[in-house]
Formats: sequence, C-alpha cells, structure tokens
Amino acid sequence: MTDNLSKSLKSTEYELSWANRGLKGNSADDVKELCDAIEQYNQLIALRLEGNTINEEAATAIGKALEKHSEIQRLIWNDLFTTRLKTEVPPSLIKLTQGLITNGAHIVEINLSDNAFGPIGVKGFETFLCSSACFTLEELRLNNCGLGSEGGKLLAEALITCHKNSQGKFALKQFISGRNRLENEGAQALAKAFETIGTLEVIRMPQNGMRPPGIEALANAFVQNQNLRLIDLNDNSITLAAPKLSSAIEKLPKLEILNLESSLIRTKGAIAIARAIVSHKNLQELYLGCNDMHTEGALEIAHIVKNMPSLRILDLNGNCFGPDGIDEIRHALENKNFVHQMVF
Repeated sequence: MTDNLSKSLKSTEYELSWANRGLKGNSADDVKELCDAIEQYNQLIALRLEGNTINEEAATAIGKALEKHSEIQRLIWNDLFTTRLKTEVPPSLIKLTQGLITNGAHIVEINLSDNAFGPIGVKGFETFLCSSACFTLEELRLNNCGLGSEGGKLLAEALITCHKNSQGKFALKQFISGRNRLENEGAQALAKAFETIGTLEVIRMPQNGMRPPGIEALANAFVQNQNLRLIDLNDNSITLAAPKLSSAIEKLPKLEILNLESSLIRTKGAIAIARAIVSHKNLQELYLGCNDMHTEGALEIAHIVKNMPSLRILDLNGNCFGPDGIDEIRHALENKNFVHQMVF
C-alpha cells in the first residue's frame, strides 16, 4: 500500500499532498487550512509539503496537528524552507517532529532533500532521529542539504545512537545523500554508521568531494551490508581507492546497479571493477562513463559483461577510446541488445 505513496503528487486516501502550492507559512493563520486538512484526515500515512516555505510558528501549528496521527509513516518535506535563514530551520524541524516522538508513530520514510540548512539543520532532527519513532525508519533522503563534513558527522552519530537505542532493531534500507560536500571526514563518519547498521540496500552519495580515504572507509562499510542492491558514488574521486572498492564490490552478490561515473577510476580501476563483477548474476546497470579510461579497461569490462544476461545498461560514454577502440568495444559486445544504443 505505501510503496508508491511518496511518488504521487495529489492527495489520496492515505496521503495528504500540499506539494508545490507556494505556501508562505509565516504564522499559524497562514497554515490553518493545511492544519485543518491534517486534523480531518482519517488515515494519514504520508504528508507531502515540498514546494512551500514555513517558519517556526507555522511549523508549531503543523506539528500540533500531526500529534493526532500516530499512524503516519512518511514525511516528505523536501524543499520546505526556501528563503528561510539557516538558523530558522532547526527550531522549525523540532516543532514539526516533537509530537511524533511521543504519539507512538512509526516512521518509515524521511525526505528532507533540497533544504539548504547546512550542518546546523541536523540539530533540528537529531533528537527525532534517535527516538523510538524512527526505529522503523527504512528510507532517509537528504540530497542537496549542504551538510558538509560536520553535518555528516552529526548525522552519523544520530544514526548510530538510533541503532543503539533500538537495541539493534533499527534497519535502515535506503540512504540518499548526494551533493552535500561530505568530503573524507563526513564519508568516514557515515561509513562507521553504515557498518553498525548493516541492513542497507541502497546507498547514493554522488557529488560529495570524497577522495580515496573516504571511499576506502565506505568500501569497508559496504561489505557489512550484504543486501546492497545499489551503490552510487558518481562524481567523486575514487582513483587509488579503486582496488579496495573493487574488493568490496566482489563480495556483494545482490548488487543490481553500480554507478561510478565521473569518478576517475581510470583504466586500472576499470580492470579491477571488471574482475570484481565476474560472478554478479544480478547486475543490471553499470555506469562507468567519463572516467579517463582507455580501450584496454573497456575491453576487460566488455568481455565480462557480454556473458551477463541480466545486464541491460552499460555506460562507457566520455572515455578515451578513439574510433578504433570504439569499434573493438562494439565488436566485443555484439551479442548484447543494448550495444546499438551505446553512446561513446
């Protein structure tokens, strides 16, 4: 029932959507219609508020209305603080969530993406994240929040505390945190959290300025999450960490999607990745574009994936092959249906 709730744009029987109304919530009166709708909802599983902006007073009113809904599971609150100062966000988040800490709610999804609240923003929801309301959390989406390495550390501490407080019941499945400038220190802190949790299936961390020390820490954490289906490290600097990452990937047989585009794995890294995925029967999508890779690396990849019936997308675009190299790669992949759609 709830699998597709976060994808809908209109209100449904179980989801109240106030999305993209351009609401400027500067007072309780400004959000009265919304609060009335929340209070009148019979079975509120998901609340969408993206595309609006609220301050602390408005958040207090909304939070009060939410107290009546212990059945709520999905908080889709991305792009909710446009034009607000960073200092306004933490108290607003506290007011939005404090009633859910005590009303017996069991949250499954939190989406706070595209709220540029920086490290200070984590202070606004860390108490909530550590509470029993989030012991059931499966999806955490924090794309483009400007967390920085400090925010990454604070978030990691909260995740570890949640796992501890839940006595190991906390079983996060999806962690999405791209475009956050986490850098090495943030990545290393989050890697410790991932190792502790051990139940992740999806990890998306593109465009975070992570370099080999951060990538290697994440690689160690990946191995502790044997259900990983999707890894996205697009647009980071893997370089010398490619062997360590490849070793981890080799130990993840359930992997379906691997995105290492624009990550400077180069030819040696591509060869290491190729050898790591030899026995991956579930791999469906492999993205290795724009990696300063030469033909030798691409051919190694091609010779491996041509025997993978599950693979339906291979992206090698933007590498250093030349016309002859492209012909060789196409020839090596001639048995794959997708070869004619490949762009080099």
